[in-house]
Amino acid sequence: MESSVPDVDCPPVVMDALLSILAESILMIRLAANADYADYCAEEADHIHNLPSILRHYDRDRLEHYLTWAQTGYACKFQKRFNRMPTEFMPDWKRLEDFLKDDSLNREENLTDD
Repeated sequence: MESSVPDVDCPPVVMDALLSILAESILMIRLAANADYADYCAEEADHIHNLPSILRHYDRDRLEHYLTWAQTGYACKFQKRFNRMPTEFMPDWKRLEDFLKDDSLNREENLTDD
């Protein structure tokens, strides 16, 4: 039987950050489920449900969309619920932002070299 694992073209820094976010979120869902907080489990699952597809088929625009939503919608909901920012994800969000910024600079430089 052939493997259905796709070729992964996701940059390593993106992959590492997204896997870290997924792992942290799964732990948070597990803790919330054990405490019967189904509504929070749903919010957390909504936060991460698109990350596996970004890992499988990396797309810069989808990563940007995730970061925009994560830093506004998810962070806002998290702060309302817990009265604090979701610091668990901030280092990984920063790595992703830095990657996108560096990637944009590299793209601009390549355009001016042509």
